[in-house]
Amino acid sequence: MELRTAYGLFEGRESSGNGFLPIINLVRQKYPWIKTPIHQENDDILGAVRQSIAAGEGGGPNIWLGHSFGVAEMVRTARKLARDGYIIHHFIMVDGVTDIFRLQFKFNNWRLPMDVVLKATCFYQKNQRYPDSSILLDADDVLLTNVDLTGLGVDHCTICASDRVSAAVLGSVANFARIARAA
Repeated sequence: MELRTAYGLFEGRESSGNGFLPIINLVRQKYPWIKTPIHQENDDILGAVRQSIAAGEGGGPNIWLGHSFGVAEMVRTARKLARDGYIIHHFIMVDGVTDIFRLQFKFNNWRLPMDVVLKATCFYQKNQRYPDSSILLDADDVLLTNVDLTGLGVDHCTICASDRVSAAVLGSVANFARIARAA
């Protein structure tokens, strides 16, 4: 089982300013047997996932957690994994933004490959100046949940510290940890 994570632009693996690292540290403390790699937006996530598959560690259940530009990179990576047989059991996206520098635009960037992703939760905010947090698009998928955090008083850099986001991540990890232990 893996909880694979990706930070956004200008964030670091040791930074706790946005609340991302404290969530990962809680998972590591409570479930030390769950592999929890942390990536930055410009890391070779695809290569890392393929290494896990080759080592027999990526069989699942797998949860992905991304924030900011890290979400855009993880969506691209998920698309490329369709032919590898890798399954993402729950993909949690927090205030994901499109990467306009790589010519990805809002309405074609946010469609997940549903042959790889079984369930997704997209936490977003409306009316942000920049970066633009977008609702994940998928017209006919009932396993996709969009959660609007606009009125919670968090901004793009502190959204992961939201109790709702933290509870959703930890709840998903607990659920999949039970499944993985039972298997």
